[in-house]
Amino acid sequence: MQAQVSDHWQVGETLLNLYRVIERLGERETSTTYHVSHRLWHQSLAMKVLPRQEQTEAELQDFRQRCKAWLKLGLHPHIASFYYVRQWQGQLLLFSEYVAAGSLQTWLQTGRLARHSDAIRDSAPIALKQIIDLAVQAAWGLDYLHQNRLVCGRLKPQNLLITSSGILKLTDFHYSTNLRPVDDLRAWAKLILGLAPQSDWWPPQLRDLFRSCEAQRPPTLQQCAQSLIQYYHDHFHRPYGRQAPIPQQWQADSLNNQAVALIDLNRPQEAICLWQKAKQIQPHHPAATYNHDLWQWRSRQISEEQLLADLATLPPTAADLVAFLQLERNDPEAALQAFATYRHHSPQLSATQQAALT
Repeated sequence: MQAQVSDHWQVGETLLNLYRVIERLGERETSTTYHVSHRLWHQSLAMKVLPRQEQTEAELQDFRQRCKAWLKLGLHPHIASFYYVRQWQGQLLLFSEYVAAGSLQTWLQTGRLARHSDAIRDSAPIALKQIIDLAVQAAWGLDYLHQNRLVCGRLKPQNLLITSSGILKLTDFHYSTNLRPVDDLRAWAKLILGLAPQSDWWPPQLRDLFRSCEAQRPPTLQQCAQSLIQYYHDHFHRPYGRQAPIPQQWQADSLNNQAVALIDLNRPQEAICLWQKAKQIQPHHPAATYNHDLWQWRSRQISEEQLLADLATLPPTAADLVAFLQLERNDPEAALQAFATYRHHSPQLSATQQAALT
């Protein structure tokens, strides 16, 4: 069912013959967000729809620059990835990373993060570990934004996404030049303090740390994160379980993601350059190899035999990519074999992979 011009779409409708609506995630005064499935990527995306309104060329250019700044952030474990923006039927569609487990607001509403005084008193060590973990990850994400001369400006529970494994990701950034990194620092401290039922619940050392963010010369986010990690180690007698992210290690992944987005936007030559750069950084990069070869095959630049030969060199952990190709070739038996190989090496299947098996 192909979607018509509308401000709202129903589950099951397809936009641009490419994005199938899975569910409506939420609606605000300025936008509506959907969970969609990309028909060719076999991947879930978050699609934010901005309402129809008259916009000047200057306003549109400013909007594009903001999106470009988000895109240039590349991959970071604590930043929700941005893919691209499309204009369709007078509406702007923003496509970004979809996080199935929801936001911090969802976790608070459903009790996944204990907040009520009785629950938090009974399991205070568990709750404190959980809150410190989220605070550190948010600090790392904000610090990365600031390193790239961006400011979040919208640090609210609904803008902090959390994966099923507890990884926190910032989303829905604000790009106002009137805001400063210290504004994010103070918003971060206020938000984390507010996760406890009352202020005296906090250990004095941590309460003082958060309150110091209001000082004329506050600590940096990196210093705050390190203080929390040290407290975690000293108080719980075990090391904090996450490593500080090193953005450079995801450079090839980031280039591949940008290349795939450029294909959607009908800019193949730019995409090819990015795939080549990704494979220079990391030879035989699975996703870049797969996507580049797949595009060449779909555009009839290489044969099916060459495509299959190239993909046969990928590691078993990339067998899910081969499985999706086999489905596209209408070879379900080969797809099942590839999924079996993938499952042997990666027991957890995504929702998209599970759907492909049914």
